[in-house]
Amino acid sequence: MIIRGMTYNLKFPSEDGPHPWSARRPLIAEVLRQTAPHVIGTQEGHFFQLRQIAEDAPAPYEWIGLGRRGGSHDEFNAIFYDPRVLQPLEFDHFWLSGQPSVIGSRSPSWRNKSVRMATWVRFSVGGGELLWLNTHLDNAYEKARVNGARLIASRLAEFPADLPIVVSGDFNCASGSSAAYRILIQEAGLVDSWALGGGPHVGSYGGWAHPGPGERIDWLLVRGLDAKSAGICDYHTDEEWPSDHVPVYADLTLD
Repeated sequence: MIIRGMTYNLKFPSEDGPHPWSARRPLIAEVLRQTAPHVIGTQEGHFFQLRQIAEDAPAPYEWIGLGRRGGSHDEFNAIFYDPRVLQPLEFDHFWLSGQPSVIGSRSPSWRNKSVRMATWVRFSVGGGELLWLNTHLDNAYEKARVNGARLIASRLAEFPADLPIVVSGDFNCASGSSAAYRILIQEAGLVDSWALGGGPHVGSYGGWAHPGPGERIDWLLVRGLDAKSAGICDYHTDEEWPSDHVPVYADLTLD
C-alpha cells in the first residue's frame, strides 16, 4: 500500500503585508488538488485557517491538532488525513521543553525563542498501523533544536519497535548536516524519505520564491517504511505563492 505523505509550513494567516491569507487561500487548495496527499503534517496554521483549508480541500480531509498555547490559541502542528484511507486510533501532544506535559511551556535553559510542540496520531491503515508525529523546531537556537530532537527521539522509543513511523516537520535546520537531523537519524533510527525516494537537490524554503538548489529544512523521516518517490510542489501564480515554504512529499510504502 502506498501512502502519500507531506509536510507543509502553511505560514500563519495575516492580511497585513504583501502576502495576505485571502490571496493565498485558494492556492493552498490547488496545491492539495495537484499533490493529493493522504496525510499532511502542517506547521504555523491557526484554527480558522485550518478549518478553511479543510473546507476548500478537494478531498474530505479531517485534522487533529491543538494550539501551542492551548485550545485554539496560536499556531498548530495539525495533522490532516484522508478518512477514507486512515482512521485515528489515538493522539496526543507534548511541548518541546523540560516540562513536555505543560501546555505552552518553554525552558530558558533550552533557549527556546518560541513555544514549540509536537502532535502525534496513531492511525489504522490498510489492516495495519502507522504513527505520524509532526513538529516545528526552534528557528533561532541550535540548543533548542537539539533538545527538541532528543525529546522526540525519547518519545518515539516508547512505541513498539515494529510500528511504522513518520516524523514530519519544519526543523529550521539543514537535512544531513545539522545536529538535530543526526539525532533523529542515529538515536531514533529514522531514515530520510528524500534519500529513499531519490528526491532532487532542491531546498524547501524559498521565502516567497522558488527555493532552488539547497538544503531542505522541511523533512519526512521514516522508520519501517520505504519511499518510492519524493519531491516538492512549487505551484504558484505570477502574483503569489501559497506559502514562503514549498511542501515536501514522499510516496511511502506500507506493508
